Amino acid sequence: MHASTLARLGVLALLAFPLASRAEEAPNPAFGEIIFGFSCAICHGETARGDGPMQRALKIAVPDLTRISARNGGSFPAQKVRLTIYGGAGAPAHIGQMPAWGDVFERGLDDAGESDPNAKQSLIERRIEDLVAYLQTLQDQ
Repeated sequence: MHASTLARLGVLALLAFPLASRAEEAPNPAFGEIIFGFSCAICHGETARGDGPMQRALKIAVPDLTRISARNGGSFPAQKVRLTIYGGAGAPAHIGQMPAWGDVFERGLDDAGESDPNAKQSLIERRIEDLVAYLQTLQDQ
């Protein structure tokens, strides 16, 4: 199955969670772990160390996401991580680059019939916040 198909299926599966009602809650790493499993593990691996099944097909090394803080002087750059997830890494990978997950999540919401732009944006931001919170818990330092 193609990676974009898997990503879209993951987004659709995530719609089962009551995320809209969580818009005002603090980011939840447990939800982020689920999002990671559906969206990121195929490249970054189940342990986020860059050893996912797709990594052999990529032109560049997949980063070890447990070392983000270590690569940034011991500080977790949440905003940089958030922007990278939302807009993609901008580095060539296989036939393109790391997906812009903001776009992938939005397409999944479109496929599920969500038409309210404000609701879509809130859901996308909630997923990314949960994912960033999860990645922060993985840091080896």
